[in-house]
Formats: sequence, structure tokens, C-alpha cells
Amino acid sequence: MGRKPKFNSAQKLSILKEAKEKGIYEISKKYSINNRTIQQWCLLYKYQGIEGLKSKRTNQSYSLNFKISLVTAFMESGDSLLNFAIKNGLKSHTQLYNWIKRYNRGTLKAYQPRKRDLNLTKKRNSARKTTFEERLEIIEFLIKHDINYHRTAEKYDVSYAQVYNWYKKYTKSNNDPESLRDNRGKRKSIETMNDLERLQIENRLLKAQLEQQKMEIAFAKKLVEIRNRGGKKN
Repeated sequence: MGRKPKFNSAQKLSILKEAKEKGIYEISKKYSINNRTIQQWCLLYKYQGIEGLKSKRTNQSYSLNFKISLVTAFMESGDSLLNFAIKNGLKSHTQLYNWIKRYNRGTLKAYQPRKRDLNLTKKRNSARKTTFEERLEIIEFLIKHDINYHRTAEKYDVSYAQVYNWYKKYTKSNNDPESLRDNRGKRKSIETMNDLERLQIENRLLKAQLEQQKMEIAFAKKLVEIRNRGGKKN
């Protein structure tokens, strides 16, 4: 039986609210918590919501394809290890760090799930068919939510690899929405959309980018405020 967590999700959220008002340093002393732990909770809540603050009692299983996709995406991201790991559904950077080490050594393997986890694993890694409009909506959501592949895949019931590959195609095409079309089978003309349709779609995706930039700026300001309050008390 695992050790009972010191704080439940509701208590963690309450501590985060206190840290926002009074600063990390004061609150970390009050509750005997490391500053980095509070900062990690802050990221968990930002990217995973209240679910991210809950302690898991069982190990989650991940396929080899998922691990490789995540490691590859991190190497191309330029993001910090902790931020990227939490943004993509992990609880900390440790798991991703270990996967990167094993990937570089050529020893990365899939976790062998128990029987009761098999159905969940199959569902998470299965690729379903999607329409062009669905893929547009998925990429729009992905951009709005800080390129969070894990959250996007879960929301739209598609695989991590699908979301990753669609976004890669989109960015490689210089943000051309036509790149999200599935051209297998019938070969469709590149001019499938008229000018108005293209402008409307490009406008949707541009708005998503602007929304995300505003959210990033607001979050960065809050984090600076919290750290400044903590520094003054130090």
C-alpha cells in the first residue's frame, strides 16, 4: 500500500491561492513545502486542472509509440523538461527524463500493463478516422492550449501521434490549413477551398494563437508577482 499523500487536491489548490496572494516563500514556510513543489503544482493546475493535483494510486501505462512521440516532440520543442512533461500529461519531469535516457541508449520499451489496464491502453493509443473540419478544430484547440498534445488527444478521442503529426504538417506547410486534408485515395486539388473559406479558417487559427499568447503573458505576469512577493520576504 502506498504512502498517503500529505495534501489532497483541494488543499493543494488552496495553497496555490495563498501563494498567489502572499508569495511562495511565506507559504512554503507555513506548510513546510519546497518552493519548487509549489511551482510544480502551479504548472499541474495550469495544464491539467484539478485532476493534475490529484495523487494517482496506480501506475499509468504508455505504449512505446507514445514514449517515442513524446521524446521526439520534446527534442524539437525548445521547452523546459518540467514544463513540457506536465503540459503533456505527466506528473513530473522524472518520467520523461528516464524515457529520454533510455531512448538515447536504445533501451526504451513499452510498459507492460496489467489485464485491467489493457482496454484503457488500447483506447488511448488507437487512431480514429477524422474529417477535415475535425482536424481544423483539433489544431485550433491545440494552439489555444499551449500545444498540449496530451490534453488535445484526450478531449477529441484521438491518439497523441495523430495530433503531433497533424500539427507538424500544419507548421511545415507554413501554417496552411490545406495541409490538414487527408489526400489518401482520391487526389484533391490544392485549391479545394475558395478564398473566403481559406481566410475564415486562417482567421480562426490566428485568433487561437493570439488567445494563447495573451494567456501566456497573463500567466507569466502572475508567476513574476508570486516570485517577487516571495523574494521580498526572503
